[in-house]
Amino acid sequence: MKRLIIGLIFLMFTSALWAETKIIEVNGMVCAFCAQGIEASLKGLPATEDVYINLDKHIVAVDLKGIDSITNARLKELIVDAGYDVISINLSDHPVEHIRLMYEPS
Repeated sequence: MKRLIIGLIFLMFTSALWAETKIIEVNGMVCAFCAQGIEASLKGLPATEDVYINLDKHIVAVDLKGIDSITNARLKELIVDAGYDVISINLSDHPVEHIRLMYEPS
């Protein structure tokens, strides 16, 4: 039983290390409707853990689950297909929740 618990803790810890957050700079998002469409597309992916969109900063932040990642090309394709321009896609050192708090402090 101890081995099972230790194994589960190890699995949870290591999968968190493999998770990644990408910040996508997007042109063309001007309203909440724009953000909702992109958010729905990204949240519908099995690899997506969380999504945050900031219209003022023109960014989309996406937390991707552990080993279930998605390529930058696929992220770009989804956003371009929704009618927007992708300027850049970068890895972040911070998860979406931290990014959300940076732009929307309580």
